[in-house]
Amino acid sequence: MTLLHSLPRVPCRAISRQIFLYPRPPPGSSIQITIRPLHSPHPHHASSPLRLPPSLRGRHPITFFTHRFASSSPQPPNPGPGATPPPVGQPPRRLFGPKGRITTFLLVLAVFSALYEIDHHLLWRPLNPTTFVPFTITSREQVSPTAFILTVTPSDCLPWTGVLYPLNILSPFYAPDRAARWGHVLLRDIWRTGATWSVEVKQPQLQVAREYTPLPPTVASEEAESPTRALMFELYYVPKDPPRLRFLIRRMEGGEVSNYLSGLEVGDEIELRGPHYGFDVPRRLGDGDRVIFLAGGTGIAPALQVARAVLRGWEGLTDGPKVDILWANRHRADCVGCPEVRNPNGQLDGSGGPVLDQLAEIQKKYPGRVTVRCTVDEERSFVQMATLAGLVTSGPRRIEDGQDSDDCSLHSQEAAAWRPAMDIDSEKKKKDAVVDYCCCGGGKNLLFVSGPDGFIEYFAGAKRWANGMELQGPVGGILGRLKARFPEAMNDWLVLKL
Repeated sequence: MTLLHSLPRVPCRAISRQIFLYPRPPPGSSIQITIRPLHSPHPHHASSPLRLPPSLRGRHPITFFTHRFASSSPQPPNPGPGATPPPVGQPPRRLFGPKGRITTFLLVLAVFSALYEIDHHLLWRPLNPTTFVPFTITSREQVSPTAFILTVTPSDCLPWTGVLYPLNILSPFYAPDRAARWGHVLLRDIWRTGATWSVEVKQPQLQVAREYTPLPPTVASEEAESPTRALMFELYYVPKDPPRLRFLIRRMEGGEVSNYLSGLEVGDEIELRGPHYGFDVPRRLGDGDRVIFLAGGTGIAPALQVARAVLRGWEGLTDGPKVDILWANRHRADCVGCPEVRNPNGQLDGSGGPVLDQLAEIQKKYPGRVTVRCTVDEERSFVQMATLAGLVTSGPRRIEDGQDSDDCSLHSQEAAAWRPAMDIDSEKKKKDAVVDYCCCGGGKNLLFVSGPDGFIEYFAGAKRWANGMELQGPVGGILGRLKARFPEAMNDWLVLKL
């Protein structure tokens, strides 16, 4: 007890040198501290005097503290003097050493990527093809006496359902940013498919729905958003503006959904379901180099989608596919500033309303690739058979006899006649879907017809119903007569009805 009480008064230099300045002994070893008297016969100890009680001064060295370090494994017996010392074992492996840090980083990245996929593809999506999702109208722009453009964004809603419903208590902290981020990711993935697509808009009073084709993003909005981003950056990226969809809508007499939409204002909600994909344009075109689009009224919306799918990736190149758009309207107010159908140039000046301004942006981005011409019923100008004949017969022949594409499910006109009006190409992600592949090793020029049913029937023949589905049907109308008159030239073209 006397030694223990006197220990705090002992200078700690010698003891700390033994305990702290030397490496810690391995498990199972002992440390021994020896206190020598003040008048030691060894002169090198004089520099470390110890103040001991008078009763202990002048005696022999005293060992007053011995500590044996704990060991989890039983210790071997003392081999005695002269024995070979046991080999020194490997130091314990550190969890956060160089290899441990790399392994931990890879594990965290794998778990984070798995959670990303689950969250993105399984748990919640701001737009889905099975249920109607509320969207809020953020803008309404009147483009003509009967047509207007609605801009909508996803409404704030509880993203978690089912067993995950309790997690909605955290929605004020992450839901807005999460909705914006996933909305941008979803729309980016949809537009990158290169397929035409539409969504259903529900009329809640009558419980009916009609499909509308979204307008593609403008060139300016696409350039503002970086097209390529690293995955890790994209996960944390919160866009400044929420994701949005734009629809060109024309009020029609007796139209249940169009009349309902025409009565809505900014701040009202509509319910959307989709996307419902159409034709995979790049796969259908193949190595073809020309596209003709006959658009009637609001059928200009899918024409913009097709032009974007065909021209995307050809920026700054001297060669590439070309697109001719013939837009038929009832009134000049619907297409102010659009060149007449007899104008071979087909260039826009960018002062004809939102739709023509967007087409002018495309012409500026892809110079010499896009021509736009319009017809107006009230001015007695129409798309004539001679105009179409001049378009389909111009340019070099691609297929001499047409036999190499008769058996190709992608490029055969006969096979397309028995396909659904909304092509199943885009449904290839489903397990039970039939995936079509090109077996002719090439492609065809594409001739699209889109608009009201009467417009499609006049130019390409009516669609057919069979087995509860609306099919493309054979080519008829003006294009049918054109095929009979110029069979060799029409072998280069695949007619598709939207």
